Amino acid sequence: AVVSTQSTGRLVGGLASENVRWAESVEEFKVMASKLPGDVLLITAFISYLGYFTKGYRDDLMEAFTSFLGKQKVKIPITDEIDLLQILIDDADVASWNNEGLPSDRMSTENATILCNTFLEEVELLDPEIKISVSEFMAHVQLTCNEKSHQ
Repeated sequence: AVVSTQSTGRLVGGLASENVRWAESVEEFKVMASKLPGDVLLITAFISYLGYFTKGYRDDLMEAFTSFLGKQKVKIPITDEIDLLQILIDDADVASWNNEGLPSDRMSTENATILCNTFLEEVELLDPEIKISVSEFMAHVQLTCNEKSHQ
């Protein structure tokens, strides 16, 4: 009976600490959920509008979009220091693309991310020096997009 009581006490103590952890997780998720609309707006702007521009100009535009969202009468919160690529793709995508011939620089990864998250037939991208079409870019690096990108 003493062993059972001790086991029960340990179980209750363990569940109490889990309750604290769960409560903290719930609060973190609430904060994340409040920033989701702004994060989605930035992701949409990135995919829809930034394919045409150089890396420096892309960064400037994203900073301008972020600033614009923060200056609205009704502020649209966004995640601090958001990295859109971390939301849109994962390391397995990048590794697969690199194995298929995509250069490992950030600009090429951004271009591939834009391609794999758009349904347009032809999108112009600036890949540091020249604009090429989606079909030319994909043929050049034999880029394949995961099925999850188009769901």
